Amino acid sequence: MKTLPKISLCFFLLISTLISCKKEHDPELIVSTGTITGKIVAANHTTPISAATVFTTSEGRLYITHAGIDGSFSLEAPAGNRHVTIQAGDGSVFRTEVDVVVTAGQTTAIAAQAVQLTQVATLAYIAGTYDKIENILIDTMGYTATPITWAMLGDLSSITSYDAIFIDCTSESNMTGINPITDNNLATYVANGGSLYVSDWAVKSLVGQHLTATTPCNIERVGGFIPDSVLCVRKSGVIGSTLNAPITSLSLQAYLNKTNIDEIVYNLTTWEQIHYLDTNFWETMVSSPTGEPLLIRTNQYTNPSRGTVNIGNPANNGYSLVCVMGTNNQRYTLSVNSSDAASLVANGAAMGACDNPNGSGRIYYTTFHNEPNGLIGTDIKNILQYVILNL
Repeated sequence: MKTLPKISLCFFLLISTLISCKKEHDPELIVSTGTITGKIVAANHTTPISAATVFTTSEGRLYITHAGIDGSFSLEAPAGNRHVTIQAGDGSVFRTEVDVVVTAGQTTAIAAQAVQLTQVATLAYIAGTYDKIENILIDTMGYTATPITWAMLGDLSSITSYDAIFIDCTSESNMTGINPITDNNLATYVANGGSLYVSDWAVKSLVGQHLTATTPCNIERVGGFIPDSVLCVRKSGVIGSTLNAPITSLSLQAYLNKTNIDEIVYNLTTWEQIHYLDTNFWETMVSSPTGEPLLIRTNQYTNPSRGTVNIGNPANNGYSLVCVMGTNNQRYTLSVNSSDAASLVANGAAMGACDNPNGSGRIYYTTFHNEPNGLIGTDIKNILQYVILNL
């Protein structure tokens, strides 16, 4: 992990009072400020975007806040013409930019109506039998994604135009074409910045062919591009419900405004159960009350031998990720116009994502999913919205 330099940026994190900051030996800067307010929603005009980041810059200083659970925010910023950025996650998939005139001592609504969070990345999905996260992405949230097939994973050029791919849980008979070629393509895709969502049985695309439900984890699965030494799963889960599951990710807690999931329903006769994972590689986001990982993610996959390929939407070519640190010692990854990155770096920011300076993609793996038969609770729906927004 790259060590960040000391940062002397100015932050506004859900506050109503100006926190001033300055370079060492510089006189205190007095800034006349006003307040920008608004509400952020998805493309469907109604779904609130919780915990979205809202920021603007002025003379190399950063002013930042986050939306509440209902999507509302209040940002204190210097008076004058301000270019405001609203983003979910690191801003590389969902990002909106708005120009606002801020008047000192006054409050300005960013828009008469709620501000829509714009999709700036290209997304794809492989339809499943037991999971249809695209229903949440497209039907519920109003965003877009292109259907692709398992067979297309065998052609690297067919997937590199997508910033992220959702691979739904499906029956074994549908998961055709998984072989060393697809393993290599997915490895290249993720190593170069492509992100994946994988659910339940589709873990085959990560760690290879299923052996048997009772095979112990010291016997490797065949294939996959994620080493068996960092993820061991077996089809040993049974029908039932997990109640009061702890949310172990602070960012997911902030998005849901809660620390436990009321109920997770598993209605397949067998589901892929995580028996072991490398905690240096994976972050557990939701676990069972006994500590069994149920939702995990990583951005630690690197593989220099995969070479360099361009991934995703060229519209993001003019943007850069920078890492900044707030007065609360929490780091934030922001997507900024590349022409603005230099001034932030000059004031102490670091180029690249805070938790991923190597630029690899993110992988989410869920043992639960969006049941197409409707057996999904509000918590699971909201968790999957979080996954979509934080690819």
